[in-house]
Amino acid sequence: MATINQSYNGFAAQAREATEKLQRVVIANVELATKWTELVAAFAGAPAVRAGNVGDVVQDGTDAVVDAVHGSTEAVAATSVAAEPIVATETNETEQRDRAHAAERAEAKHAHELAREPYLSLTKAELSALLAERGLPKTGTINTLIERLVSADAL
Repeated sequence: MATINQSYNGFAAQAREATEKLQRVVIANVELATKWTELVAAFAGAPAVRAGNVGDVVQDGTDAVVDAVHGSTEAVAATSVAAEPIVATETNETEQRDRAHAAERAEAKHAHELAREPYLSLTKAELSALLAERGLPKTGTINTLIERLVSADAL
């Protein structure tokens, strides 16, 4: 029984060590990604960048990754704090794009409804006659005929 407990404790210790190493690697990857994101954000739109400055930034990123791999809790805390504004900015940009896209869809829908309006009061025979004048197929439901006329108007 003692041998089984010793084996179990040995495996448990190895599992803990592996988990800790994995956590350090994940932290290092997060920190590296954060540094690269900061680097890209810093140089986005910049017309010219001096090579010395880039080297300093890369060296800073490398130092931060080495600190994280060696278990520096200070580097981990700095990474968390530095990543928050970047994540918030990306979220805000995504929300703004979503709102702009929704506004465009609403505007397009409204324009489509306005384009349908002149045809809504017409009978199927009248719609078919308009389609025949334009050389378009005149079969289908009233909604299909209206959509066909609206599409032809858009061209």
